[in-house]
Amino acid sequence: MATCGKSTVSGCYTRPPFFGLLATGFRLLRTRTVEADMNRFLEFIQAHPYLLTAVIAVAVAAIVVELRHRKGTSSAVGPLDAVRLINSGALVLDVRSAEAFAGGHIIDARHIAADDLAKEAESLKKKYREKPVIVCCDSGMTSAGAANTLKAQGFSQVVNLRGGLQAWKQENLPLVIDGSDKASDKPSGKSGKGSGKGKNAK
Repeated sequence: MATCGKSTVSGCYTRPPFFGLLATGFRLLRTRTVEADMNRFLEFIQAHPYLLTAVIAVAVAAIVVELRHRKGTSSAVGPLDAVRLINSGALVLDVRSAEAFAGGHIIDARHIAADDLAKEAESLKKKYREKPVIVCCDSGMTSAGAANTLKAQGFSQVVNLRGGLQAWKQENLPLVIDGSDKASDKPSGKSGKGSGKGKNAK
């Protein structure tokens, strides 16, 4: 005789609980559903090989474009980091219009308008291809594209001035006005090369 719980019976038989049976049924149903879906997917692939090839090609192309975009995107530095680069001999390249450049630019900056950069870049390669180049504009948007242009042409240390000259002014760093011997803003501290006295662009 065997004892099951509080009653004595000739044999013990434990019936699976209701929820256990229900879970087992769902697992079987899900397995069959997955197998059916896989079969339908394989049948679809066999029936539409060209469509599958096109989807794969589009996915690969999207990955390649994204990788190229990331590789071609220039890095950016803030005004204070730009000052350190300038002190180390970096070229500052201002890609604004000639009028904006004359109205105030970073000391010793060189002016090449963004529209002319692609053809004028050759003149910079010999001296600055392997040296730091800081590209700037008013907001940092136009100069970001210009920096990418230089990078595509083989310049290895091109950076964009993050925030452009607007950010530069917010740090109280000086700008030089063409035709004047004074900087348009006095720096609150050391800002780079020399004092705030102006030099015309090279």
